[in-house]
Amino acid sequence: MNEQTKVLLELPSTATNVALVRSVVTGFSEVAGLDPELSDRLRTAISEAANNVVLHAYDDTGEMRVVIATDPERVDVSVADDGHGIRPVVRTKDRMGLGLPMIGALADKAEFLSSDSGGTEVRLAFTRGDGPPHLGEIPDWAVSVDDPETDAQLSGDMAVRITPTPALGRVLGRLSRAVAAQYHFRVDTLAKLRKFTDSLAAEIDARAAGRRATVGFALTGSERRIELRIGPLDQATADALALRVAENPEVEHIGDQDYLHVVITDPR
Repeated sequence: MNEQTKVLLELPSTATNVALVRSVVTGFSEVAGLDPELSDRLRTAISEAANNVVLHAYDDTGEMRVVIATDPERVDVSVADDGHGIRPVVRTKDRMGLGLPMIGALADKAEFLSSDSGGTEVRLAFTRGDGPPHLGEIPDWAVSVDDPETDAQLSGDMAVRITPTPALGRVLGRLSRAVAAQYHFRVDTLAKLRKFTDSLAAEIDARAAGRRATVGFALTGSERRIELRIGPLDQATADALALRVAENPEVEHIGDQDYLHVVITDPR
């Protein structure tokens, strides 16, 4: 893939969600065409960073943000929280155990940052291909939101934003099935869920018509139920997607953009 592919994932810092992060990394690696060795290093490093957020960032639970972007030469990663920060860890001789050294060994470049107001950000860079690493500065991953009102529509247990749309299918499919599996969905329902998410992603990508679009989705899971909100979409795309859904889809109109709201259940 010649253009940059980027995924932003926001979710609570729970041990269960580390497995969901791994699912997103796997889907991202597939669509970005990463080789198996790099994909494995990326998945392990991000899992370690996410696990450190779970174990050390908060007294209870807070938000974890994971950003992954790749172009033909490199992959850049940020794993961030708003918790205690990394400096207390240093004073207690790496309370994170083997996490920091392992992360540093897996990446071609690593930075461990802590803000004055609290919170830690792990920034990682990986080179692609067989050549020697030529890594400049790791980018500033402060995520800009073009429309705060639009971004607020993507609320749920976890939210994901993806650029460009061809990456949507792998990430949405893997993450939604992982959530469904956590809530003990039946195997036949998981198969239907895969067909449904693949269909949604293909329709959105086709209607993007080659434009470099960003699309997001939010997932909320509970016993035998997943709630999905996806967008922003133009009205024609939202209406077309709604026709594919059997379980009372709702198209939410926000300004000149639409969001598709779907509830997927697992009947027993």
